Amino acid sequence: MIKLTPALLLAGSVLLAGCDMELSQEAKSKVEETTQEANASVEALTNSVNSEMEKAKQSALTSTLSEETNKQIDSVKQKAEEIGNMKVSELLSFGGDNDAESETEEN
Repeated sequence: MIKLTPALLLAGSVLLAGCDMELSQEAKSKVEETTQEANASVEALTNSVNSEMEKAKQSALTSTLSEETNKQIDSVKQKAEEIGNMKVSELLSFGGDNDAESETEEN
């Protein structure tokens, strides 16, 4: 029995090593598969974020242009109202030079 024990220990060690190698290969394949899935998920999220950022940029640009356009329209409306409220004589003498010329013509 004493001579049989080292042989059994050796056989057991070989079997354990073989099982360990098999489990190691299986673990490596699982790790690779999980890594690939994680990379695919990260890539999908990155694409999604980039797409949303592009949409946000376009929306911000459109919003900024709309605000600027509205400001310009309001400015034009205000000037049109100011001109509409002016008297004909003010419109004809629009500018300071005409006042000086009118005074010299009257004299």
